Amino acid sequence: MLKNLLVLGDSYSKLDANHSHWATMWANINNINIDHMGHSGGSHVYIVNKFLQTESLLEKYDTIFYTVTDFLSLDLQANEISTQESTDTIRSFYNAPTNTIDIGKILEDMPIKDKVHSSPWILKRLKNANQQIKDWYSMTFGYSEQDIEKVIKSSIKNMETGYNIVLTQWISRANLFALETLILKCKEKNVKLLLVMPWQNMFLDTAMFNDTQIFKCPQFSMENNSENHYTKNDHKQLLRKFIKDLENKEIIL
Repeated sequence: MLKNLLVLGDSYSKLDANHSHWATMWANINNINIDHMGHSGGSHVYIVNKFLQTESLLEKYDTIFYTVTDFLSLDLQANEISTQESTDTIRSFYNAPTNTIDIGKILEDMPIKDKVHSSPWILKRLKNANQQIKDWYSMTFGYSEQDIEKVIKSSIKNMETGYNIVLTQWISRANLFALETLILKCKEKNVKLLLVMPWQNMFLDTAMFNDTQIFKCPQFSMENNSENHYTKNDHKQLLRKFIKDLENKEIIL
């Protein structure tokens, strides 16, 4: 019996104060406890690593809805950094006593304001950033109006450099490994996992993820001010489709 549900992923997993979320609408109808952990622009590596750092979370939830989006997402420096600074960081890591290195927390060592969640989609968005987008970044990551222009400029430069020197195949494989890790951990703890697919042009071979269920979302316009990219009306349509999929046994929870 489903009692505690977690919606995990990037911005599509966030609960918007005005537009809500289809999973929350469904949970409220069925008296299910629900939490949202949405990390705007986060890669699968970042999201899964952050979730698994707290082992009790796998014990808390019996079901997870995980949003599957960009496999080309990665984390980069938000600010400009010199080659010397980068070399010093690497040197300090390797010179540290081995018993002081917590691999699971490496991604957390850097404050959110010092790194940028990167993807080709985010890069395009930043290159065409209007005031609304700038305000969103300022609000989401805590930048001042004075800093946001500089941060966007350096973020664009670092993203372009990153995608020029890192193999896209390596990035996608790292994100795929992160998703596979989440699937295996959920099976190990007997936690039901539903993969939510909001992108129409993304294909996942279900044979790769044995016994993992998928909920495919219809396409909606993203031209709105919702934190999770869907309006309240979009969420109501998603809710109806989700209920229909449950009734038709296309999804079994």
